[in-house]
Amino acid sequence: MGLVRSFVMLLSKCFGSQQEEPPANTPEVREDHTPEIELSEAERMEYVQLLPSLVSEGSLVMKERLRSRGLPPGVATDIVADFILTIVRARLDTGPAADMDLSTLKNCYECIMDKDGEVVEVRAAQPPQVNSCAAAPQLFEAEAQLNITFPRLFHRLYTEIGEGGYGPGYGLLELDEMLDEYGDHVQTYGRRWPVGLLMIATEGCLCRYYLDCRHPQYRVVMFDSDYAAIEDDMLPIADSFDDWIAHWANPDWAHERFLALKNER
Repeated sequence: MGLVRSFVMLLSKCFGSQQEEPPANTPEVREDHTPEIELSEAERMEYVQLLPSLVSEGSLVMKERLRSRGLPPGVATDIVADFILTIVRARLDTGPAADMDLSTLKNCYECIMDKDGEVVEVRAAQPPQVNSCAAAPQLFEAEAQLNITFPRLFHRLYTEIGEGGYGPGYGLLELDEMLDEYGDHVQTYGRRWPVGLLMIATEGCLCRYYLDCRHPQYRVVMFDSDYAAIEDDMLPIADSFDDWIAHWANPDWAHERFLALKNER
């Protein structure tokens, strides 16, 4: 239990997650799922270029900035997804270590820091094994089975990049794996298991990432224990699915966020 909590505390420091009251055991999705209007490619790029200066603030601030420019909520959500997809593609396109210069090679390693910013562990990042893309109907079917709505970025990752295999830990699970894991959790814990809480990736052992589809920004959590008290043992890792993915794709973002939090202490 102590090892998991320590690992979670280090991650939450980097991701900027804050403790809050757990949502009710019923999904109440508030993220806008579909763009209300169509923008030209040039218009989308114009808005995307506003976002790099806001990376240390997180995706919620990005969406708020875009809405302040008059964009509808669904379009703002999709523009932020454009930006994060660009970061993800850049990481996946980096290529083998043999072709990298020293500064690029450093990005192939993940550093775990303590609360004072000292590096306590350096490990090789898991090489992504990107699966083929899912079709949109597969995602809609999974949503119907689970009685949830996936985040907009989740939809676009799975239909435009690949159906898992990349991302934090050992990579995002395939849809069938998520469904199987959810079924296993419900079978084990019965009605105590929250509707809309899905295992989406793992670091190995008990370090598993869960997407909380009940949360307005789709936070990502881990657990400190063997799920004896599910809500009480829930430890937020990232305030949103968008930030969780973006921190993996751009380690500098996570580092900037960590330094900002450290300076606030």
